[in-house]
Amino acid sequence: MKHTVKLVLCCLAILASMAGCGKSESVINTLDEAQDKKIGVMTGAIGEPLAKARFPQAEVKSFDDIMDGVAAMKSGQVDAIVTAFPTALNITKKNPDLRMLSEPLDNEDTAVAIRKEDEKLLAEVNRAIAELDKDGTLAAMKQRWLKTDSTPYEEVNIPAPTKGEVLRVGVSATREPLTFIDQNGKVAGLDGELALRIGAKLGRPIEFADMKFMALIPALQSGKVDMIISGMNATAERKKSVNFSTPYFANSQVMLVKKASGAQDGRAAASSWDPAAADAVKTLQQIEGKKIGVMTGTTGEMAALAQFPKAEIKRFDDATDVVTAAKGGQIDAAVVSFSSTVLISKAHPGLQALPDRLFSENIAMAVRKGDEVLLNDVNKAISELKADGTLAAMSKRWFKQDSSPYEEAKIAMPKDGTVLKIGVTAALEPFVFVDGNGRITGHDSELAQRIGVKLKRPVEFSNMKFAALIPALQSGKIDIIISS
Repeated sequence: MKHTVKLVLCCLAILASMAGCGKSESVINTLDEAQDKKIGVMTGAIGEPLAKARFPQAEVKSFDDIMDGVAAMKSGQVDAIVTAFPTALNITKKNPDLRMLSEPLDNEDTAVAIRKEDEKLLAEVNRAIAELDKDGTLAAMKQRWLKTDSTPYEEVNIPAPTKGEVLRVGVSATREPLTFIDQNGKVAGLDGELALRIGAKLGRPIEFADMKFMALIPALQSGKVDMIISGMNATAERKKSVNFSTPYFANSQVMLVKKASGAQDGRAAASSWDPAAADAVKTLQQIEGKKIGVMTGTTGEMAALAQFPKAEIKRFDDATDVVTAAKGGQIDAAVVSFSSTVLISKAHPGLQALPDRLFSENIAMAVRKGDEVLLNDVNKAISELKADGTLAAMSKRWFKQDSSPYEEAKIAMPKDGTVLKIGVTAALEPFVFVDGNGRITGHDSELAQRIGVKLKRPVEFSNMKFAALIPALQSGKIDIIISS
């Protein structure tokens, strides 16, 4: 029974910061220096054709989500990213090892997209934007949303019409500060507020439809949405397919690159540790003969034993203990889940994930041998959760690249029926962990609850050491292991 989430194991080495790539690091300081580099763009965004035209000799890599591009740049898969100025502004606020080049690639107008034949709606939207521009509302919105510091956004309360024809607005809510999902699960940002203000002006309730950026125009053309307000630039090519309103934002495409080694916000890194001078692990090949930390009973332990026979393997019962040992210098490298490396690097700036991975594997749940009924029930539940998009949505919420609060789903659990006993090791955020209120939460916890709902059985968690999970399953103490 295979689970759709991939677990990739990698090593954390003792490095000064995510930006610390050694003295031979190639730093991009001007657009001309990016001519032969690897450049990341978002599929369907204006930055994609712009990068290909501006850098014909570069290797342009496309990503469905710009944050995937950011992750790729941090891991060294690309050297730079082309994206819109507001998005770049937000990324650099949250990633001090990245910076914007001062020279923009292009200047452009951002506008509302409306179906070609809907001239009435186009006129109404243009009138609303003109009024918001004239009374200073647009300027105030830009000042509140496009800020350079990391203080909380100042959201305003906009009374929404409760009657009238619903105005369906297409967004790609992964582009903070223009369009994103806030901690309350609502569409927020400059574009989110603009949509609500237009709805108020037109006396129509707003209904957001969140989708991939490349799906927005087809959704508009098919009538699935009435308009697009999602940082979309009014290019000549797009104007062939849809109408655009009066521009509401003067945008630009910029390039994001890594800062020079040791530089953070123009200052030297806090650590005086020099990666070029220290005996640091920088590649998997250098791990042989070193001290490697693993969690007892995991596939990471087996991989370390197989790949590094001359290394000294140190075993820990808890993933947190492995990371602490790496930070304290008790071990030279730690084997952890790839999905945890973003959180670990944020919490411990002195640790960095090596670009090479030990291996990839599929994560699955464990069910006792002979319990074919439960196995079939769980397989069916997972298939349904995959088919209706629930698993994909869960992955998006739990395996995120930023440090914003997790968006936990509210699941009404069955109160009657045979209890489904779930075994976990709640020490691997974001898979399964104990939150600040002492509750077991995370991706695997939510999955267990959703399976319980499908099977109409209450769920009970048993938190134990990883090595104890399979014996507990075999003895009947638990029914299922869901612990990545």
